[in-house]
Amino acid sequence: KQAAQAVAETFASEHPEIKVEVIDIVDFAGETFNQIYKKGYLSLAEKTFGSHLVGYVFDSTNKKKPGTIPRLFQESFLLDFINFIFTFKPDVIINTHFLSTEIVAGLRRRKLLRMPQVTVVTDYDAHAFWANYPCE
Repeated sequence: KQAAQAVAETFASEHPEIKVEVIDIVDFAGETFNQIYKKGYLSLAEKTFGSHLVGYVFDSTNKKKPGTIPRLFQESFLLDFINFIFTFKPDVIINTHFLSTEIVAGLRRRKLLRMPQVTVVTDYDAHAFWANYPCE
């Protein structure tokens, strides 16, 4: 969330007339998703075996994008996030997490959203999950 806050602070100082809302997509997903996604990943990554497992999963999933079924599964947990976008109606979405980029791109491909999105890659190594179309 620090990257998103840094982007927001830059907009606030350079363009104070622009309203910026910083959100964490995982906060919209509910406790079950949050436990699995955030806490599960962090607890794995902290352990030696877990960090090797995380590295293996990273490498093995870096070759192709997840299909429609995984995206729809993610969207089912993120309906509140999708509703927020439709309610807030931003002029542009700036992503600092690959999950929001993927969700917004999927909605745009289905012509459900029209606003542009840009992505700020915040990882040291850009995984295939970061590459989503359409994304300006």
